[in-house]
Amino acid sequence: MSAVAIIVGGGSGERFGSGVPKQFFPVAGKMVIEYSLAAFAAAPSIESIVAVVPPSLPGSVLDTIFSYRKVSAVVPGGKTRHLSVLSGLEAVKETPAVILVHDAVRPLIDVETIEELVSAAKEKGAVIPAIPVSDSLKHSADGKKVEKTVQRNHHFRAQTPQAFRADILRESARNAKERGLDCTDEAQMVELAGYPVFLLRGGEKNVKITSPHDMTVVKSLLGTYTGEFRVGLGYDAHRLVKGRELYLGGIKIDWESGL
Repeated sequence: MSAVAIIVGGGSGERFGSGVPKQFFPVAGKMVIEYSLAAFAAAPSIESIVAVVPPSLPGSVLDTIFSYRKVSAVVPGGKTRHLSVLSGLEAVKETPAVILVHDAVRPLIDVETIEELVSAAKEKGAVIPAIPVSDSLKHSADGKKVEKTVQRNHHFRAQTPQAFRADILRESARNAKERGLDCTDEAQMVELAGYPVFLLRGGEKNVKITSPHDMTVVKSLLGTYTGEFRVGLGYDAHRLVKGRELYLGGIKIDWESGL
């Protein structure tokens, strides 16, 4: 077996503020999580998919998730992302060469990136997509006063899916559980187990939805956003003055008066 994908969508989406967990929010006729399900189902190297979701989902949502080819299990998540990933790992009964972990709220992942990550993980053991930080970085303990500027040259924004050789990820998960670690992503878990993690260039379109603004960005990238686009017509009037050159729309007009 080549690879298994764990799609993590066990959160309640409280920060999103829609009343619906953001991974199940409808976009262009499909739930956000469905875009990830479709991408992994279409990836040749992916043999099966485990979806981690909140407990007590409506049966209709579960039916939709299971309707995607390669979905082998849907399991409830934990109180934290780390616990949700552990739940997903326990549901992987196969012995794949590679396991990928992906945020359900990154709907624009593409098949090409998935395949690149699987191939790289087989060779290097642990690989994540990441983007160099372009903004200036400031450190502030209270969120009000800047304490120092952090050099951005060697900093990257981690994305998902994160891909690992199955034995490395399982061992790292056991280590984290035994030590009571609560890691922000799987790469950190693998780092703390003593394994090197390598970078693959990520994509700006691989947006993570955490706020309504992010949803607007995703809709725009999908070509479905029409909420705030406006078109207007208007006119402007200026008196013509003798002896002044006339320009209209940046073009010089041969005339005796100008605006």
